[in-house]
Amino acid sequence: MTSQSSTVQSSSDSASSVASSQPANSSARSVKSPVTSQQPTKTSSAKTKMTQTHPTVTQQSVASKISQTLSGQYAPQDLAFQFSQSGAGTYTVHVQENHQSPNMKAKGADPSTSPTVAWFKTNTNGQLLKSVDGGATYTVVGNAY
Repeated sequence: MTSQSSTVQSSSDSASSVASSQPANSSARSVKSPVTSQQPTKTSSAKTKMTQTHPTVTQQSVASKISQTLSGQYAPQDLAFQFSQSGAGTYTVHVQENHQSPNMKAKGADPSTSPTVAWFKTNTNGQLLKSVDGGATYTVVGNAY
């Protein structure tokens, strides 16, 4: 698996487009009937974005949350992350021990190995999921942001 860097944009644009294409309730339509059909769509879209979005999930925010999740077992510098991105804000992360860190070297860790700690992934709901069985099953462990 290779590390992939990219700019992540919120996926709320497609959700707001879908939401804005649905008809508005009848009372809102009758009030806004003198206005062009374009304006209610823009207003609806803006309201949808404000009520249905969550903070943008980035590689940095995911790495930070994973480090926090594993803080009882590892110092942040003792972890290495390999990201793959499957969509805006959705990542699969292979987390390994970083045997090159001064802390791991002091503990006598074999510098020629990098054992897997766990696999993590994020979903479109902004959740962080963890797998300890190589990705066969995942459990929600918190938010990814």
